[in-house]
Amino acid sequence: MRLTKLIAISCLIPSAVAIAKDAPKKDIIDESYIGIQLGQSSIDYQGIDDTDSGFKLLAGHRYKNIGIEAAYTDLGGTNGYITPYKTFALDASTVSLSAMGYLPVNESFSFFGKLGLNKWSVDGTARTHNQTFSDSSDGTDPVFGLGATYDLGQYVNLRVEAERYQLDDADVDFISVGVGYIF
Repeated sequence: MRLTKLIAISCLIPSAVAIAKDAPKKDIIDESYIGIQLGQSSIDYQGIDDTDSGFKLLAGHRYKNIGIEAAYTDLGGTNGYITPYKTFALDASTVSLSAMGYLPVNESFSFFGKLGLNKWSVDGTARTHNQTFSDSSDGTDPVFGLGATYDLGQYVNLRVEAERYQLDDADVDFISVGVGYIF
């Protein structure tokens, strides 16, 4: 199911790149944007060391070298054995709001840093040979990251990013690439 979603989302990226325009950039950056990113999350927490694929939907506004960004991120999940007869599965997602700072290198390429809060949710299931237990947990913790954007034209940019989401005592790293539409 998750693979089908990622394949469908990845089909949108070439379409977005195809609509890139070669119009010149404005002297003062004042733009809103939406985007989608695909990536890999990893967690190393209390004996759980796993990776999974994930995606992020984002929207934001940039004025000169500062901005604000909201995002929904599906961090994927992990599963394993508690004992030979007991298994577990965890799935995590988050909604975040971050302040952005940009460092332009030239007219088309910028580095950025972000710092914000993420409202996370983790759903878990444990199974024994004849019983299933489900639980969920949520909270609000910091998120921070670094990345870069490259404008393909006036309306489309490419983006690469590394983020750390804190989920209570666990740290989840998410490395992603994507495309954005600027308006």
